[in-house]
Amino acid sequence: MTRCPITYKKLTLTKYSSKGLRSFSNKINGLKDIEIDFNNGSSYSSNQQTRECFARLQVEENSFIMGDENDRFIFVQDKTPDQHYICNRDLTMKLAAASGIKTVVHGLAYHQNGSMVFWYK
Repeated sequence: MTRCPITYKKLTLTKYSSKGLRSFSNKINGLKDIEIDFNNGSSYSSNQQTRECFARLQVEENSFIMGDENDRFIFVQDKTPDQHYICNRDLTMKLAAASGIKTVVHGLAYHQNGSMVFWYK
């Protein structure tokens, strides 16, 4: 049994819960693994441990494509293989929201290479 990386809800057949998918868009009914290449020149980061990229949701294809600073979503990939930084970042944001602090919409998503990426709007 797995958990939705956005809502942490237990799942049996899918990678994401319907509530988790709605955080991207009300029109999306599934999501392909993120295919953004963080190694190209358009990724950036203010932190040495991560790479960040802007992305645009393509609802018809249930996927994201690389975008620019005018797009709504930012994806963050951990440079280290253990991925503690992005998992801690997501958990910190969830705890802040649970304690009443206003946070942006955020979560984790599956990358095509099998790792997790953190995203926020």
